[in-house]
Amino acid sequence: MQEFIKISENIHILTALHEQDRPILGYICGKDMSMAIDTGNSVNHAGLFLKKIEESGMHKPKLAVLTHFHWDHVFGAGKIGALTLAHENIIYHIEELMSKDVEADLENADDFMKSEFKDGVNVALKLPEITFSRRINIDLGGVNVIAEKIECDHSDDSIVIHIPEDEVVFLGDCLYCGYKEDENKMYFTCDGVKNMCEQLKDYDAKLYINSHSEVSSREDFFSYLDETLDLAEVSDESETVEEAVDKFRASGGEVRDITKSYLELFFNGKNVL
Repeated sequence: MQEFIKISENIHILTALHEQDRPILGYICGKDMSMAIDTGNSVNHAGLFLKKIEESGMHKPKLAVLTHFHWDHVFGAGKIGALTLAHENIIYHIEELMSKDVEADLENADDFMKSEFKDGVNVALKLPEITFSRRINIDLGGVNVIAEKIECDHSDDSIVIHIPEDEVVFLGDCLYCGYKEDENKMYFTCDGVKNMCEQLKDYDAKLYINSHSEVSSREDFFSYLDETLDLAEVSDESETVEEAVDKFRASGGEVRDITKSYLELFFNGKNVL
């Protein structure tokens, strides 16, 4: 069940629903206007978000910012109906999505997408009215929303959103791997992950929100970044996954199933790029 919860003075989130690939949606309220972070994976998802906002006695968002172009973050944009901001690279991707037949694509879609649209396709795509190249700051009235491009493997239009007054950072999906469609391979690149982690460490916040996970404390989030950096380092210095596992273990790292999965993704990155 998705809940609409307050996480700080000016910010609420609609929690994720993993079975239907519904990411966390954010709602930021200033004295002058409010903003949505992402717009949902369907009209139904966006509609639920708007309903929760109304039931809480707050205003419909006048602005929306898209963390990146993937379907689960943008298919509800038209339903939200707000002035929309995004990184400039998103335009090409959204135009490509608009040219596709979603119903036809459903035949080859994953189970999450099929579950979201089991009662029929309900999509409301639209292009963002405002784009930026590196950084933009929106003052909602005593609450600043700073959206900034982040270099990561997941997508070339990924951004993170920092709300300094609330000490909150929305990460979108920047922590997730990239996908090489022509080779059907998921991957991480060592340099890409190192640069991403170093940029993320520059944000001074108490709460960090991964769209498909949960709200993390600064301590937990930085611990994740440090381990990811260690995995990138041993991958960069190793010839095989097995060698990287041994080096990571020798350095005192705990080797879990997810550790091996990450190392495999790093080696995929060496082979596909």
